[in-house]
Amino acid sequence: MNQDQALETDRYHTLLLAIDTSEYGVGAQRVALALAARCRARLVFLKLQRSDAVDHEKELLLQQQIDGIGQRCREVGVTLELLTRQASDPAEGILEAVTAVTADMVIMGRRGTRGLARFKIGEATARVINKAPCKVLVVPRRADMWQKGILVAVDESDQASQVLSAAVAMAKLVQLPLTVLSVATSSDELTVRKHNMIVNRMVALARQEEVEAAGTVAVGAPEKEILAMVEEHPVDLIIGGEVERGSLLDKWFSDKVMYKVTAGTNLPVMLVKGNG
Repeated sequence: MNQDQALETDRYHTLLLAIDTSEYGVGAQRVALALAARCRARLVFLKLQRSDAVDHEKELLLQQQIDGIGQRCREVGVTLELLTRQASDPAEGILEAVTAVTADMVIMGRRGTRGLARFKIGEATARVINKAPCKVLVVPRRADMWQKGILVAVDESDQASQVLSAAVAMAKLVQLPLTVLSVATSSDELTVRKHNMIVNRMVALARQEEVEAAGTVAVGAPEKEILAMVEEHPVDLIIGGEVERGSLLDKWFSDKVMYKVTAGTNLPVMLVKGNG
């Protein structure tokens, strides 16, 4: 990626909200509605039916949930569509829905960050992150629409331009500053210099798009440094890359660093695919 390369512009026309009736989807609801209003995007609520047998209690809760979201959508002028899918496997149902509605982003909830839940994001969520062709936004229960700043984690791979493009588009959409972070796993001078060059290029590209941007290089374990940066800087959205297992991309992505970050933070995390 050279410094003169122009960033592609991301657009969000269709957002797919894929949550269940548990309390863990509350944050995803809030963010999906706020983001759809900001983007003037179509919001599709996915209703998954796991079998032909109907659980009337769950159906009632789900209908109440849909009615509540529908009311809030009407209040802010967002178009809400309901998509019903039969699926014994929730992840497969969500992935099929992504294709059916040509979603630009799927928005999902996430369980807490205490105890064992801190190291898990749920099997269905993990599989959607790994297989969805679009961006995936994972939102913890207590999270809200970002209002402070955005942290984007990049490396030297070709994927970095797509990750930065998504981050710049979001920063422009919500008019928030961008912090570009690259993590060197070695403290030797050449490695740190390489990561500084990456960050400088990314910051320059963001500024070309009239986004307020600053950059930093950290040394250490990538997931730990990303989470530490969140604590030290005024950011409330993390954006990073996600690649399929077996990729030849930089080790800190192929070892599922962003999966660990998603499981370990109370902030929303947007995952951008190498081909997404």
